[in-house]
Amino acid sequence: RLDFRSRKTWSQDAWTELRYEFEDFDQEFLGTDPYSGSLASINLADSRLLNRERGTRLVSSLNIRELERDDEKNTASLLRETLSSRLGDNFRFNGSYVYSSQNRGEIEASSHGLDSSLTHQLYSSLTSTFSLRGSAYEVGGGGADDSGLGYGVGILEAYTKRLSDWGKLVLSYDFFTQIDERDSLTALTSSIDERVTLNDGDVTLLNRPDIDSSTVEVTDGSGSVVYVQGSDYTLLERGEFLEIRRVFGGRIPNGSTVRVSYAAVTDTSVETKSNRNRGRADLYLLDSRLRLYAETARTTYDGDVSAAFQNQRNSLFGFSYAHGFLEVGASSRSYESDSIVYESFASYQRINYSPAPNQVFLFEADQTRTRYEDEVLDQQVETYILRYNNTLSERALLRTMVGFRSEQLEGTQRDSTTGEVGLDYRIGRLKFNLAYWYQEEETLAAFREDHRTYIRVERDFW
Repeated sequence: RLDFRSRKTWSQDAWTELRYEFEDFDQEFLGTDPYSGSLASINLADSRLLNRERGTRLVSSLNIRELERDDEKNTASLLRETLSSRLGDNFRFNGSYVYSSQNRGEIEASSHGLDSSLTHQLYSSLTSTFSLRGSAYEVGGGGADDSGLGYGVGILEAYTKRLSDWGKLVLSYDFFTQIDERDSLTALTSSIDERVTLNDGDVTLLNRPDIDSSTVEVTDGSGSVVYVQGSDYTLLERGEFLEIRRVFGGRIPNGSTVRVSYAAVTDTSVETKSNRNRGRADLYLLDSRLRLYAETARTTYDGDVSAAFQNQRNSLFGFSYAHGFLEVGASSRSYESDSIVYESFASYQRINYSPAPNQVFLFEADQTRTRYEDEVLDQQVETYILRYNNTLSERALLRTMVGFRSEQLEGTQRDSTTGEVGLDYRIGRLKFNLAYWYQEEETLAAFREDHRTYIRVERDFW
């Protein structure tokens, strides 16, 4: 793997950065068919302050990526323009435009996206934000001829009230309405590299209904690692939709974003209107060390939409407390739609302690319990991680980590222990990173060990 980065600072208010990455890989996992290929990516970013008095800044970026895997070649490009500026003393504008194009085998896809907002500071304690969004896409080839258009408007009101010297209250309410139209000349549509974030305890549905599960392919963020259904992720039918869950002990880390591609059967013409209402309250006490929060949201859909999405209701309650080297928190969430109902409770503890200026101990603990009412499933997950970093000298840093995770679901239990030790060492413009990683996973029926060694060399040229 090769990674080259160059950054030029033109002035205090302008810079340009160029990055090139290349990776060559050969992979085989759990007896599946091996595959090999290469990934090349180039990214160019530029930032300019156009007007200092108004704080007008333009940020541009262009990314081009080419992935070759066995006999298949995929290319993708992404262009993003972001503009922000003050308009007078009380207004601020933020806007962005995104264009993307992808080619995968016979399938070609492109999309445009526009997101803009205007914020008004009426009083020091009251902020209003008006937002406008629009998007359009086209998918063709491979038996698919599909296009879509979406647009919506929304408003956000946020109010902050100082409660004497002992705290403050933040209240917010936002409303957003959107119309989505899809037109297809065939009964088949395709989705390429749909980005999905997998968090334990969350229900994650793929965007399209009536997906052919045999066509689903899941990869990592780069597209070079192909995940295996059953070992890395599972697919569950939720009415007309598919839910995707990561498998603990597989190669998908909790909270990571994956790319999902698939084919689906679709109506030739679909129009959907959605309305979202959300309210939130945050109460800060004890110099903001203690935070109490609550949120409720409801989304309703009209038109050609699955019963799974006609009514969605979310509620969230929780607290967090931080003082010195200790931080704790807990939250309770409930979700309900016409086809999915679940409740989850989560808690966490953090300890960040430095016994000496060059040493840091970090302890993290998370507990999550999720109950799915329709399946009468009760999932419990506990994670404990201890990290220790020691700056041995100006050139050397020692890193160690040990972690334990336990998951219980449907009478089964899966335990995992992970350890890592690494050394970062710098000699002039050369930086070396050596690391050893170990994981063992145990269930009632199987035991697995995984050992990995990493060697990384980095050099600053100027």
